[in-house]
Amino acid sequence: MPFNPLHITEAFNLKINESDLDFFDANLFFDSLLFIDPFLIKNSPIEDERNLYSKISLYLKEAFKRSLLVRAEQYHRDKFLQYLTFPEPKVINLGYTRASNHGSGLGDYFAKALFDFFFSNTAQKIFKKEEVYSEGNLNTDVFSFFVDGVDQDGISDLTANLIMDYLIQYTQMQCEKLGIPTKILPIEQTFDYEHMEWTGGGYFKLPENPLDPEQPIIFVPKRFLRTNENIKPNLKSKVKGILKSDPILKSKFARLIQMPISDVSIEELRDVLLNDELALTKFIKSLDLGERDAYDFTGDPLEFLSIKRYKEKLSDFKFPPEPKACNELLTLTHRLISLFRDEFERKDGWRDAWTRNKDGQVTPIIEPAWGRKFRGMGVAFFDNYPNITFLPEVESGNGELDFCVIFMNCKITIELKLLKNNSLKGTPPQPSYLHGITVQLPNYAINLSAQNAIYITGQHYRRTSSRINHDIRANEIRACIPDSTNLIKSHLPQFNSLGYKNIDLTKKPSFSKW
Repeated sequence: MPFNPLHITEAFNLKINESDLDFFDANLFFDSLLFIDPFLIKNSPIEDERNLYSKISLYLKEAFKRSLLVRAEQYHRDKFLQYLTFPEPKVINLGYTRASNHGSGLGDYFAKALFDFFFSNTAQKIFKKEEVYSEGNLNTDVFSFFVDGVDQDGISDLTANLIMDYLIQYTQMQCEKLGIPTKILPIEQTFDYEHMEWTGGGYFKLPENPLDPEQPIIFVPKRFLRTNENIKPNLKSKVKGILKSDPILKSKFARLIQMPISDVSIEELRDVLLNDELALTKFIKSLDLGERDAYDFTGDPLEFLSIKRYKEKLSDFKFPPEPKACNELLTLTHRLISLFRDEFERKDGWRDAWTRNKDGQVTPIIEPAWGRKFRGMGVAFFDNYPNITFLPEVESGNGELDFCVIFMNCKITIELKLLKNNSLKGTPPQPSYLHGITVQLPNYAINLSAQNAIYITGQHYRRTSSRINHDIRANEIRACIPDSTNLIKSHLPQFNSLGYKNIDLTKKPSFSKW
């Protein structure tokens, strides 16, 4: 498949504001790290959508019934495993596949985790508590907490398959509303609730994916989607809060309550719930009382729509002529980096380097989100040069390089890091911001036979704007450049240069008005 990142609105030339778009404007090349959350479906403002929540519970209850039949040797184990197995719904363009949306999915692994769970004593206790659940509907957070291998990606894929009939109808309605052409195309799987069986899919009138001919696109309402925050730590805190708030439980589990949550294992909390009826009942009841927010697509703090935005931003930019040699490709790549740098240092882009939570607290953007910003600008920039390939997330044979620019036999490797990232990497361990320049980028350049390499860092903290100062980290990197260059040249005599750019992401004077 050609490298051509394209959003749904671009594919069908839809001139519509993000705030007016009801569905997620998915990128048809990259999967986005967003997930369908049954809890958000349960709280949808649309009644037909709220009713979908019970369907997920119906499937899980049916699976439990069939597990009992397997125990009684009235239903074959292999057939039951097949009942728990479902395909990755690539047509929704969501999930953990990073380089493109053609990953293998987690269906088999997820099915095995559920299979083992349904034959455990834990399953017996959870399903016997049906009267405690809101309207008798099992909350999928229970599975996320009690079952290793059941996470947001698997729950999202299962939910998509179980509500695929609705998503098909929703997509058809949106296509009719927006004038998007459709044709008869295959869907791999749907679920028949009358007979409680998988159907094996079918053919429906749907929009065709221009990057994958004869394959459909399924639209997903924005209100169903959240980011990939880990649910289990939140549930750990919920359990501890339950124990702390009840006098009987507080006395019984005083030692555990006094421990920092990071020191309490999820296995220990599982044991508490499974061996204390009061604690388990309170935990189950609490699941439907929590809040979870859908992702903010208008603000887009994690930059899932950055490619589309930068294409719009650069629409009036006067692009330099196409390069004819490797040195001109390097000059052009540095022009892109200068644009990226100006976005943060001379314009208001610095605001996008920080995120504000519901409580008003401002924290630095996470590294993957910053990388998606560069990806967005890079795709938009090099889209104007048909003979240049700009590749994010390149498998080098020794790890995954952030970006590679290719023109004829010329290659430039690019690695991005935030200076605040000092998590230890490698052997001997080094802070991540140093490991990137001493190990990662040199290895990537060597393995990909690059002529040039560029290391880009983002600096959130300086003494002028904070009590924290990362100037010393940038200087540490500069001191490593000669040795890293020599390391690459010892393997690649034709290697030309290793460059370093540090971008100022600090809060600017107008921060108080933000």
